[in-house]
Amino acid sequence: MRDHVNSGLGIAALVALLASCDLSGRQQVCTLIGCDSGIRVVLTAPPTVPYRVEAYVPGSGARQVRECSAGGACNITFAGFTPVEVSIEIITAADTLRRDAVPVYVVSRPNGADCEPECRNATITVSP
Repeated sequence: MRDHVNSGLGIAALVALLASCDLSGRQQVCTLIGCDSGIRVVLTAPPTVPYRVEAYVPGSGARQVRECSAGGACNITFAGFTPVEVSIEIITAADTLRRDAVPVYVVSRPNGADCEPECRNATITVSP
């Protein structure tokens, strides 16, 4: 009896898989999932005092800024900011740590390969 149940489940799974395939050549239907492009900064040793994280393109005056409290988790994300190269500064009352990076972007299309939007995201890890 158990073999018949397992075979039945396998056939049901195969039928469900084939039913989800579009073999007719019709155009893909896109969903409406959104996404944001940007840079995420991860600190391997966050300061134990309040700090500020600034990201900017070297040579430009515009800066992206995030304020972080002492000892707490801080989500450091700069949405809409996708430079070819970036400088990251970790600023406390006593010190400034600067790191330059070339972001490696991962491209995603949450609605499918032929659907918009296309988002580009990079994670930059900063160590002391």
